[in-house]
Amino acid sequence: MIFKFKKCKLSYFLRSYNNGFSCKWLEYDKYGDPLTILELKSHDYSSDDINKEIIEKNILVKILASPINPADINKINGTYGYKSKGFPTIAGTEGVAQVINTYNDCDLKKGDKVIFIGDHYMGTWREFGFFKREHLYKIPAIHTMAAAMLLVNPCTAYSLLKKFIHLTPGDVIIQNGANSGVGQFVIQLAHIFGINTINIVRNRENIDQLIGNLQMLGANCVFTDDSLKSDTVKNVINKVGLPKLALNCVGGQNCLDMISHLQKDATLITYGGMSKKPVIIPTKYFIFNNLKALGFMLNHDKSTITHEITELCSYFNNNYLSLPSYKTFKLNEYKDAIHHSQTPYNTSKSMFVN
Repeated sequence: MIFKFKKCKLSYFLRSYNNGFSCKWLEYDKYGDPLTILELKSHDYSSDDINKEIIEKNILVKILASPINPADINKINGTYGYKSKGFPTIAGTEGVAQVINTYNDCDLKKGDKVIFIGDHYMGTWREFGFFKREHLYKIPAIHTMAAAMLLVNPCTAYSLLKKFIHLTPGDVIIQNGANSGVGQFVIQLAHIFGINTINIVRNRENIDQLIGNLQMLGANCVFTDDSLKSDTVKNVINKVGLPKLALNCVGGQNCLDMISHLQKDATLITYGGMSKKPVIIPTKYFIFNNLKALGFMLNHDKSTITHEITELCSYFNNNYLSLPSYKTFKLNEYKDAIHHSQTPYNTSKSMFVN
């Protein structure tokens, strides 16, 4: 779904909110199951409300699309590494918006497309919002849905491949959770950079279809997690080349089986824990293989993401990157959206659209 606004109608679209508007959002006032604690709220903003916010240098934006990421669910559950600054909290971290109204000396103008940076609790699961300038980042022209999920999955994948070890064309990496949003972008970016990928997914009924989809994105090898110890897999990996980098978003036995295939002096980066099991690494890998193990969380700071965003937008616009599949929902369909996002073996992202 692509949002387009014709030039002849844009000024009317923007002016129509100056006299006030009604806004809906999703919030929670305690940690717990999002299906039970999230509430759909609404408020009518008058022209006086808008003027007050603008005078205080808050920028009014209309949120066009906002995805549900695993981290969003963890934040609502209370299991995320950063806690809410207070309750009630509006849910949602990532999204794309259009500037509706701003103060006179602001460099952002009406109609600009922006994404949200600098705060782990931005509150993007809403129709409209007032935000400070430092939390908005103007982006180049890009597909609306690509912009909506730009900051988390693609930027994470880019950072994992670029910021830890020096990879050159022909090098090999291995990752679990390869069908996740980040995993799919790792495959595509690695293919652009000439890096070979060994990809691990959970076994499932439609495994052949999933393997085919990942190979179309550029995956060199795709294996199920229950086959990693087999001689067949070991032989294939030996032919492709032992990986020098492992990307872990699962943990538990899955991670342990993955690192058993690494070359000496390799690096393991953990950026997620979908199995909710700890990362346990036998001492022998540290002593005899000189394994380096690190953790990573993306820093949503303008000074560190400008280059990544510019490069990623270029890849999208030149069709080097494709989006993961997604399903759109309205805010009042949030229970269906969350249920869809948490369905086992689901590879389609839930996306709120306004």
